[in-house]
Amino acid sequence: MTAIDRVSLRDFRLSPVEPQHTAELFRWAVSLDAGFRWRYGGGTPSPAQFTESLWAGVLCQYVVVDRKAQLHGLVVGYGADHVHQFAYFAVQGNPDRASGTGAMIGVLQLVDHMFASWPFRKLYVDIPGYNEAEFTGVLRRHLEVEGRLVGHVYHGGRFWDMITATLTRERWYTTVRPRFAALLAQSPTRGSA
Repeated sequence: MTAIDRVSLRDFRLSPVEPQHTAELFRWAVSLDAGFRWRYGGGTPSPAQFTESLWAGVLCQYVVVDRKAQLHGLVVGYGADHVHQFAYFAVQGNPDRASGTGAMIGVLQLVDHMFASWPFRKLYVDIPGYNEAEFTGVLRRHLEVEGRLVGHVYHGGRFWDMITATLTRERWYTTVRPRFAALLAQSPTRGSA
């Protein structure tokens, strides 16, 4: 049983990023404990720079919220190439949450939205080596590694590989989405809290 199996998938939803979310997302981005996972790699942009760059190159992005409107993560579709039919996705979990389950459910919802809304053949995700352990199960089951830039990113006193993995439209609709839909169908509907 996975962490996703133990919670109600219906407890989480994607919500548009609104101005009131910006301060919280900025706090995550400049956090000493989690800021290195953001696009700034531990750098601290000004609040104005952060707000402006939050939308740079973005196709779609949402905060993942629970029934109490608590933020569990940010999911982003970006770098869309409509000619060659691919895009990228990214996720940032709330560093104050012990479990990244809500953020992972948000990724599934984002990927479903991206494949349903645009004719992408592939969705890519770049995973720094220091995050690879968090994605091991997902990589093994659903993503295909297409590239590895050796010693590409610096963090924690050493260089790490940058792994580029992909999820194809075919694999999403034949393997991943049916499992996600089955979990959703089995997921109990909980009353509003």
